[in-house]
Amino acid sequence: MRAWWSRVRTALTGRRGLNEELSAELAAQLEFEIDENVARGMTVDEAEMAARRRMGNITQIQEHARDAWTFGAAETIAQDLRYGLRSLRRSPGFALVVVLTLALGIGANTAIFSVVNSVLLRPLPYPAADRLIRLAESDPKADGISVTWVNYQHWRNENHSFEEMAGFHTAHLTLTGRGQALLTRAAVVTYEFFGLLGGKPLLGRVAGQPDDSPAAPLTVVLGYQFWVDKLGADSNVVGTAITLNG
Repeated sequence: MRAWWSRVRTALTGRRGLNEELSAELAAQLEFEIDENVARGMTVDEAEMAARRRMGNITQIQEHARDAWTFGAAETIAQDLRYGLRSLRRSPGFALVVVLTLALGIGANTAIFSVVNSVLLRPLPYPAADRLIRLAESDPKADGISVTWVNYQHWRNENHSFEEMAGFHTAHLTLTGRGQALLTRAAVVTYEFFGLLGGKPLLGRVAGQPDDSPAAPLTVVLGYQFWVDKLGADSNVVGTAITLNG
């Protein structure tokens, strides 16, 4: 911890003070070695040569000391950044190209990560989402095509692998009779759909088995945001009628 704080102090006070301190300390050490050699009977020149041989390469010692007392990698990055900024300042046109390239690259990476995060990494907002499976039919010329109603009924009647199955078909329906006509995203689903995804109504009820009967009146379950944005969060909407595609 002491060594780490020493590096932090050096980073805050600056490299110039470190260089001066190192130079003074090494000079004092060299002077001490020379005095010791002179005391042993050497001449001043012999004593200095012997002291320098004993201490080794002064420049290398300074570099090792700087690495030990500073954040070497961080300083190298800082030096590279300063050099890069000076180069960009000398070439404004090139600097603009670099900035635009970085902006496009960062923007593209952010967009890709957002898609990957929402589709692959972030769990679906349903209970036991890791146990949900989407089934579809396939053909040598096309994968993931819609399942026919007859085939879905066959799958459901012969199912021995899944706890529950539900059918759905997404669609865009036009809402009329409530001001300006509005194209809205919707889905036609079997009654098991809401139970399968753990959906519970804030008001009223979700679709039940009687709603799948051909003789049953058409039932609509409103999404919360649609209810708030398009119907003003009207709590009396339950039991009323809305017109979709006529």
